[in-house]
Amino acid sequence: MSYVEPTSFEDLRDAWEMLQCGKDMTAFQSFLWYRTINRQYLAKANPIPGRAVYAVAYEDGAVRMIAPLHILKWSFLSGLQLP
Repeated sequence: MSYVEPTSFEDLRDAWEMLQCGKDMTAFQSFLWYRTINRQYLAKANPIPGRAVYAVAYEDGAVRMIAPLHILKWSFLSGLQLP
């Protein structure tokens, strides 16, 4: 497993385009769709809290899955408001 930052998103193009040719894929899983989302994320002057990252899973040296993730640090106390 490896992780790719949004600033290196274009490095995923070849693997992503190979995966998007699989069965039951939609436009919302395409490289072009996530490139658009990624550009919007990077262009924000005040980005949403958390960290975007793309998890890449391999099997026998070949990419088998790319999972776009948005990671937030959250704990029980972070939602608690004290007087």
